[in-house]
Amino acid sequence: RKWQPRLVWVSLHAGGIGLLLLSGGWPSQTSIAAVYSAVITLTALLYAAASFRDPGYAETAAKTAARLASPSDDFQEALLDQAYCVHCHAELRARTKHCHDCCRCVRRMDHHCWWLGNCVGERTHCIFVSYLFLQTALLVATGVFASLAVGAAERRGDPPPPPPRGGG
Repeated sequence: RKWQPRLVWVSLHAGGIGLLLLSGGWPSQTSIAAVYSAVITLTALLYAAASFRDPGYAETAAKTAARLASPSDDFQEALLDQAYCVHCHAELRARTKHCHDCCRCVRRMDHHCWWLGNCVGERTHCIFVSYLFLQTALLVATGVFASLAVGAAERRGDPPPPPPRGGG
């Protein structure tokens, strides 16, 4: 299931950039084209990092117990006082929430992002915010370049595309 949103993301970006290239809307100045290409590359890298990185999954009770040296009375008392998730038996600390899409508890969970196919949590929050910033810049730049391409086509006198035919 996690591959579906990733496939949609790649398809939308490849299609949009492909249309921009085919329409002649790709920036003609070398410096602007280099910056635009860098934004595309960084957006893709941040998407991959936020999508595939562990968001900060909480340890399960079995891992916590194995990590501690030897069981003692103090450990047993601490185990009784410790809260555990009823779904995945992970150790519940402050701001740890269970994600029903990932079937795991995530530390400092913000939300499960369908587009990433991953949770935004303790280890992915900064990457996610950076990704959103660059994704917004990419969308704005693509819109500007597409508008400039349409304006240039109108100035050249290219005929507009025919209206779509209705099938009904």
